[in-house]
Amino acid sequence: MASLDSVRQKISHSEFHLNLVKSEIAEYLKANPGEFVPRASSTYDKPTFVLKPKSSIPEKIGLAVGDCLQNLRSSLDYLVWELVLEARNTPSEKNSFPICTKTKVFQDCKAARLAGVDPAAAALVEAFQPYHDGQPDATSLAILDKLTNINKHRRLLLTELSSFSVQNMFATWDAWMKAGGGDLSTLAHDTGIGKVFTAEQVNMQGDVIQFIAFNEGAVKDMEVGFALDAFVIYANILVDRFAGFF
Repeated sequence: MASLDSVRQKISHSEFHLNLVKSEIAEYLKANPGEFVPRASSTYDKPTFVLKPKSSIPEKIGLAVGDCLQNLRSSLDYLVWELVLEARNTPSEKNSFPICTKTKVFQDCKAARLAGVDPAAAALVEAFQPYHDGQPDATSLAILDKLTNINKHRRLLLTELSSFSVQNMFATWDAWMKAGGGDLSTLAHDTGIGKVFTAEQVNMQGDVIQFIAFNEGAVKDMEVGFALDAFVIYANILVDRFAGFF
């Protein structure tokens, strides 16, 4: 019998890896792996600082990040498989959840990837496609697809030690949630993240925080756990929209 059980289990397993990522990052940051040093252009009147890493980021963090993302991406393919079964059809190896930033690409692949899916469910899959957005490459689905392809076919995802001022972080997160969680571009570059800090910021207790950020694509400069949380939330939102078919 078709159900969303396996889909939700896959998302749950991604959360297992997410928790591992957060745990490993916390352990790494305990050692205070970065130090603030004066910029070359810093002046006596207006001193400014940048963060310089003292130790490299453990590879096991990148491995766990990749596992989290891969499970999320697979959960969407599981969803299509279950939709075919629910329509009382037989899934094939060609069935998968398309993620397309261009209309033509979706039109070219939907017949094979969504073969056997109820037309109403297929229309909902299409409604989630990134090409409907004004910035398709910045949508959660497009970014998820790109990152998982890099992780699966090329290399570990790039990360770096960075830092931010906490002043704008929570307001930005609330705004993203109220907007439905679809566009990570509103998070990536509007969370108080900076490369240059004043003496006041550096000396203010608890204001400037070190963290590990993605160092590529539309999530560049985003804190890794923050971004993965957003992907998990969005995956759950998406899957919930299909609950009525089961």
